Amino acid sequence: EPRRFGRGADELRASLEHFEEAGFAVYRDVLDTPGAESLEEAQSLFWDFFESLGAGLGREASSHAWQDPRLRDLVGKGIFHACGVGQSAVQWHLRGQRRLREIFASLWGTDDLLVSMDGLVVFPSNYSFHGGNWYHWDLNPLLWQGDGLPMVQGYLSLQTGNSQSGGLVLVPASHQIFQALANRYKPSLRNLRDLHGHADHYVDFMGYDEATTASLDANAVTLHLQAGDFVVWDARTVHCNVGPRPGASQGPLVRAGALITMAPRSWASPEVLEARRLAYCRGVTLTHWPNHFVPTQQPEGGSRWQAITNSAINAINNKATRKKDDAALACRFQGPPTLDAPRLRLLGLDVDGEEPPSAGICGALPDYPLEIPAMSPIWSQS
Repeated sequence: EPRRFGRGADELRASLEHFEEAGFAVYRDVLDTPGAESLEEAQSLFWDFFESLGAGLGREASSHAWQDPRLRDLVGKGIFHACGVGQSAVQWHLRGQRRLREIFASLWGTDDLLVSMDGLVVFPSNYSFHGGNWYHWDLNPLLWQGDGLPMVQGYLSLQTGNSQSGGLVLVPASHQIFQALANRYKPSLRNLRDLHGHADHYVDFMGYDEATTASLDANAVTLHLQAGDFVVWDARTVHCNVGPRPGASQGPLVRAGALITMAPRSWASPEVLEARRLAYCRGVTLTHWPNHFVPTQQPEGGSRWQAITNSAINAINNKATRKKDDAALACRFQGPPTLDAPRLRLLGLDVDGEEPPSAGICGALPDYPLEIPAMSPIWSQS
């Protein structure tokens, strides 16, 4: 198992060295108050969100709604990004943890940061996905040029894993061969871009290349995180995840956690900052790119994922196929949580002092869908 770095200046310095060499680092006990009480608060907020959806997605082991096969299309390979989860109380609670801000500030060399508006990681205990070789980047080399760090991705675990539960799979030091792999796949990526008229950041050609996959398999490590652990990885690091084995958990979920990324605020345009404010007010979930406005799900329209998400929700709520006792999924955004000053800064608002504005953060809002600011095809940190 990789080293789990603790608190203190020496540990932080060692973690940065490990991150630079291996392309990732794992931190233990990252919640503001280490211990069971702080962890239980975060876990309770996690379950509060799902129970608020009214579909029987409860925390008890007897919550059979999690076993509904129709939920698979909504969860995909372990990420829930529907129903306003990106602006949920649990996500904003976790995003504001001081140690997370310290970790990202040390990685970027600035504490003026924006936070991503990701979804939550959920793996139902009956989930049968076992694939461990869908190696990918969430970084398209056609959209990135530069020698510096392009993005840091992060995951905070709220449940302790083991060899049966699966987990995040990383290939240590693979960020150092990013350019070599990128050159290998660029022709295919260009063909895909020309076919669809745009380039996507998700790149998984490595999974179809037997020689590369064999090499990655030989070096990959599966992280079995403890509850309260946080892992960050260089976006150039090849990664995937592997699902649980049958019987890995007696509870409703075998893995639970939050995706959290931070990046320098200076990378975002004024248009993106305004769109982020609207996303907070409207309950829009975004990707791990804090400096780009890329919705994964909006309450109404405006996303390339939206048709898939709506189709999955409609399937769950279809009276013709729903069992008599099954509850419908209520994806009605009830409004964002109140944020303190540090969290408002992570949102992208200018806040002086420690007291947040008393009102007026949202005000009058435009109609759906929210306008998406254009993403530059190539950008750098400058």
